Amino acid sequence: MRFFRWFCRKDLADAVEGDLIELYGRKAEENGRLRANAFFFFYVTTFFQPFAFKRQHEQYKQLNFFHMFFNYLKIGLRFTRKHKSYAAINIFGLATGISAFLLMALFVNDELSYDRFHEKGENILRLSYKLETPNATRQGAKLPFPVKQVLLEEYPEVKSVARFYFWSGDTPLLEYGDHKYTEEGMYFAETSALKLFDFEMVNGNAATALEDPRSIVITQSMATKYFGNEDPMGKVMRYKNEDNLVVTGVMKDVPENSHITFDFLLPIELQRQKWMGWGTSTYDLEKDWNWAAAWVYAEMVPGTDQAAFETKIQAIAKEHLNTESQQGFSVQTQPLFDIHLKSDKSAEARANGNMTQIYSFGAIGLLILLIACLNFINLNAAQLNRRLKEIGLRKVVGARRGQLIGQFLTESMVLVIISAVLALLFAFLTLPLFNQFTNKSLSLGPQQLPLFIGLLLLVLTIGLLSGLRPSLVAVRTKALQGLANKFKLTRSRHHFTKAMVIGQFLICNLLILGILVVNNQLHFLQNKDLGFDKEQVMLLRHGRNLSKSQFELFENKLAEIPTVENINRGYVAGTSSFTNTFKVVGGKTEDTYSFGIKWVGEGFTEAFGLELLAGRNFDENLATDIESGVLLNASAAKALGWSLEESLGKKLSFLQGGNTVPSEIRVIGVLADANFESLYDPVLPSVFRRPNNSVGSTISLRLNAGNNLTSTIDELEAVWDEVIPAWPFEFSFLDQVLDEQYTKEERLATAIQYFAVLAIFIACLGLFGLTSFAVQQRTKEIGIRKVSGASIGAILVLISKRFVWLIAIAFLVSVPLGFYLFRGWLEGFAYQINLGPGLFALAGALSLLVALVAMGQQSLKAATTDPVKTLRHE
Repeated sequence: MRFFRWFCRKDLADAVEGDLIELYGRKAEENGRLRANAFFFFYVTTFFQPFAFKRQHEQYKQLNFFHMFFNYLKIGLRFTRKHKSYAAINIFGLATGISAFLLMALFVNDELSYDRFHEKGENILRLSYKLETPNATRQGAKLPFPVKQVLLEEYPEVKSVARFYFWSGDTPLLEYGDHKYTEEGMYFAETSALKLFDFEMVNGNAATALEDPRSIVITQSMATKYFGNEDPMGKVMRYKNEDNLVVTGVMKDVPENSHITFDFLLPIELQRQKWMGWGTSTYDLEKDWNWAAAWVYAEMVPGTDQAAFETKIQAIAKEHLNTESQQGFSVQTQPLFDIHLKSDKSAEARANGNMTQIYSFGAIGLLILLIACLNFINLNAAQLNRRLKEIGLRKVVGARRGQLIGQFLTESMVLVIISAVLALLFAFLTLPLFNQFTNKSLSLGPQQLPLFIGLLLLVLTIGLLSGLRPSLVAVRTKALQGLANKFKLTRSRHHFTKAMVIGQFLICNLLILGILVVNNQLHFLQNKDLGFDKEQVMLLRHGRNLSKSQFELFENKLAEIPTVENINRGYVAGTSSFTNTFKVVGGKTEDTYSFGIKWVGEGFTEAFGLELLAGRNFDENLATDIESGVLLNASAAKALGWSLEESLGKKLSFLQGGNTVPSEIRVIGVLADANFESLYDPVLPSVFRRPNNSVGSTISLRLNAGNNLTSTIDELEAVWDEVIPAWPFEFSFLDQVLDEQYTKEERLATAIQYFAVLAIFIACLGLFGLTSFAVQQRTKEIGIRKVSGASIGAILVLISKRFVWLIAIAFLVSVPLGFYLFRGWLEGFAYQINLGPGLFALAGALSLLVALVAMGQQSLKAATTDPVKTLRHE
């Protein structure tokens, strides 16, 4: 029939079509439908002749596209106005999902952009080391300074080498005029670093800026901080109350997406000359192969095979690192672009990201967007029942398939565009908060043009997909079915809806479980007994800059303050400790052990409440204790294979920095293990040793101030200013320093909480839509049940039970998946909580509670509606 109408001209079509239908009906009665179909096919095809063809002027005129578009828009706006709550929920849900996806996309894009601004980045490798001993495997990001000269002289694949040096234990003081600050971002570098890396100079010559040992290069923000509107070039700044440095360059602030950041660059040669006493000492860092302190970057000849080069430079480890006292070293290489996301070595320039976090944030963003899109489609479908009569009437008056599809696509696209505009607004408003817990400075500006283009494509795709389902339903709905207001879901659509609910609440269960696991682990880390007393311990930032006489005077004056219980100079928890390799004197020559070495002050064990398991403490009256006596912790004794008593009197040897002959030490006692380092790792096997002098060590004070902490701090500052006026009084508290180790976990917990709430909110919108749809489908049934005596509770159960079953299935699937995912995350900690059934049960209960709240309003409305109204529904 469609074929006949397509070719037959208008003046013949009506009459011939009637005859054909009448003839078909007669043949069907006489000969059956099969033969009638064959005759009908024969009649139509034989009528396919030139005299019956349509003429060009007889073609039906197409309706004006723009008029139809505005008609679709008008109808859509009327429907939206009529159902304001539906429109608000639909738009707000999608806008929330898109904004969350935008924020995640910003984060992921920023993480992937690290160091990409360096033009030579493709050819830059960072060299690091790996140390394997019987008790540990350690990887460090730094190498000894002399590596540079060997690379340049012996490896033609290397075009240039650049080094940076920074020690977190240093407290560099910088001043100009009245401006005097302790600066964190002060690095040592060399001219080759400014040539190799694209840190843009504003003033000065990169090729010569760091040639003079007494020069300094500063960033623009620091130039403003110290000099205001003055030109900083040639100005003299005072460094650590000792050296006058001339400003020889000003560079733009280091981009945030750099794995190494700084505010000042000083020549490595300055540090070298200071340690050489400007010619009065023999120590030379350029000849010290025992101290890995420099980040070493090599510019390679383009096309160099990294694996082959790494194999080749093991000669450096064999000749210079694997000395008689230090075995097991190997040199590793790493592309510059891989450092931020694929490196987790000790002594990194800054806290790196990781690919797991990228995958996690990207997956969360995509899943939230997917949930939002599915909800948008689902809510459209839930409202389709209200438009069946409209669809039927449009079909009766001649609406074509394309027009129905155009109508629903137009309405969908308009809603999606409104949602996208709101999403941008939400993203702008929430970006400061997002930056706060990700510790970034992301922005939505012109530089994000590719992201905005992607958003436009995303909007078009969402609009197309969300309008497609109701369009297809409208096309397939028969006119009589629409006018009768009857619409049934097919089996495949039932399965799709169920799968969507299960998927949504599977994600919700995992996110709720994530909140519980991360928060519980964080609470566990912050409250675990570390094996020492960390409360009310004050760390003086510039304590290592005091001379011996200043320290003694400071100690005597503090003895007059009753709230100061103890003053100690030496290693404290949370500060960096050196790692060295030790050998047992008289043991197998090839066995070396990697232990931490901590230089502790007098009364260290009493200051931190450490337990002595065997032997004795340091005796200040015995010169041998000060010169060669050491304490081990229990983990070190265990690594050496010694019992507590067996350890006493044993001797170890190690090569001290700057020495060429190994030093021997003797064990006089064994301490109980204490978690001085992060709880990511087990207790570090450690050697505790008294320094020959206390110069250059951290000062810690144990206070008993109670509620008088403020007045105690004022007294301490007064004493400090009296004894050490050249250095500012700056301090921190040990418990806060230790808690800062878990900032990453705090941020992760915050991120999961925010995005879990978003995912749950969007999932609830979807469940609300499904419940609304179910109630519409069963309106008359609910009325009959109420008339038959069904209670409100029975109606609530009727509507909710199938969704509860789906949520239960989602919970059962989330249990093994959640256990696998979070067990893997917890394995990154040496000390961790147990993933017991209680956590999973609580997560499931919270998920169910959220779902019941989402379904409650629609279910209760259906259960309390007057049955007279529901029975008149159709």
